[in-house]
Amino acid sequence: CNGRRLERYAIQTHFIEEGESYVELIRHYVLPLYKKGDILSISEKVISMCQENTVYMEDVKVGWLAKILSKFGKKTKSGIGVTEVHKLQLMIDMNGQFKVIFAAIAGVLGKLIGKRGLFYSIVGVESAGIDGFYEHSAFNEYHTMATLTPKHPHQVCKRIEDKTGIPAMVVDANDIDVVILGKSPLLKNIADKHLADYIKDNPAGQDDECTPFILIRDIGDEEAEDFEEWYYSVYLLDKCYNRNMDDQEYLDRQDEYNMTFFLDENNQWVNSFIYINSWKVVLHNADLS
Repeated sequence: CNGRRLERYAIQTHFIEEGESYVELIRHYVLPLYKKGDILSISEKVISMCQENTVYMEDVKVGWLAKILSKFGKKTKSGIGVTEVHKLQLMIDMNGQFKVIFAAIAGVLGKLIGKRGLFYSIVGVESAGIDGFYEHSAFNEYHTMATLTPKHPHQVCKRIEDKTGIPAMVVDANDIDVVILGKSPLLKNIADKHLADYIKDNPAGQDDECTPFILIRDIGDEEAEDFEEWYYSVYLLDKCYNRNMDDQEYLDRQDEYNMTFFLDENNQWVNSFIYINSWKVVLHNADLS
């Protein structure tokens, strides 16, 4: 990326609730894995949850305009967008009816001439950052709740840098686009476009991965990280704060894991196996179609 050899490490966490401390989360999950020179990418949703910057469906009073305009929206692979009437009503509350109507008209005309994204460019980042009210979300909490764009994201990143020494950026990323909402002072000389390029394929995912923290590491001419050693470290990070047991006992007792398997260019499983205690699980090639 931009002439650099980078590795990105998706750090899995528990489901982060409203009011948790993002500094403590980073100290617990990220700091043990951090190396000097790394950059931390943080999902904006996690910061909003920590800030309790959320809205519940029951508190959104849907009006006539939202009901009408939502019928003309279109679902995309990045989410439900303005087809969700509560989400659209929030945009109207933030911007006013006339601005949203203007944005909707401009959006339709823009598509006719091949220029997409005018609607969100007019209503702004705050509206584009509304995330939630999605009945098919893997997490029940997001069925009736939405997170808003984080408050003061640059200050959030500065506080993270001051408290942990880790340069960080808060991002709004999906499978279509990446927006840098805030970044640490140590990252001020790196253009937002370059920072966005580091995660343009959205390595945090959009489903139930629970990987809001992505460590970005410039490995230069070094060998790639040993994934066995890396994932062993990541699994141990999920050990509860007050578990009175050693690491091996925790791994032996753990009965649920999230695992990542790799396919080659022919959509065949990379030859590998897993040992669980004395049981050996072998991955067989399968037709994925």
